[in-house]
Amino acid sequence: MERLVLAFVLSALIMTAVRVDAIYSIIGVNVLLWAMIAFQTIYVYDERRYQLRHDMEVEIPGNR
Repeated sequence: MERLVLAFVLSALIMTAVRVDAIYSIIGVNVLLWAMIAFQTIYVYDERRYQLRHDMEVEIPGNR
């Protein structure tokens, strides 16, 4: 879901990206991508990633 929201935000920013210097567009995209990576690392892939990497039982939400 986070990736879809970011895709819409980046698509909406295309109009402003063509009006500013390229370096500012690159910086803006970079900041947004790193913010998404940080969000997913902290809130999405928390304990489950650790459990998967260490061959532990993982409870998958919505799976019964």
